[in-house]
Amino acid sequence: PNKVASTGSTPLIQALQSKDMSIIEKLCGRTTVGIEGAFAMIARQRMNICGPLLKWIEESVQNTGTDTLALSGLNDATIWGAADFLTTLTNIFPVETIPEHSKHQLMTNAVKSDCPKTCRAVLCFTYSVPEAVFNIARDRGSEEIISL
Repeated sequence: PNKVASTGSTPLIQALQSKDMSIIEKLCGRTTVGIEGAFAMIARQRMNICGPLLKWIEESVQNTGTDTLALSGLNDATIWGAADFLTTLTNIFPVETIPEHSKHQLMTNAVKSDCPKTCRAVLCFTYSVPEAVFNIARDRGSEEIISL
């Protein structure tokens, strides 16, 4: 499971792409490489986070020793509108440590994802929304997001 192809792909990333939960569950506890790419695929596929996948995400974030993996995952989750993954990460990672400019970028991503649930999740730890982000929501015509 810890083999990385020249493309950067791993068996776990391939399993996530196919959404084959039985294979994902088998690979989660054994995969220690290509984690950032796997996080990106979890976001892109808008995976339902539970069981072994949840445990693997928690352990991966906690074992890195840096904020890089969590911040990258948060960024991917907001870009792809992966509200479940975003909520999982915010429950693991101390969001109060995220710099304000990064919070604004996450909010911008969430608005551009056109996913109200993702926007709501970001609003839980972002206490101000810049005018530019509000304008993006208005320009995109998303009344549900504007009303948040």
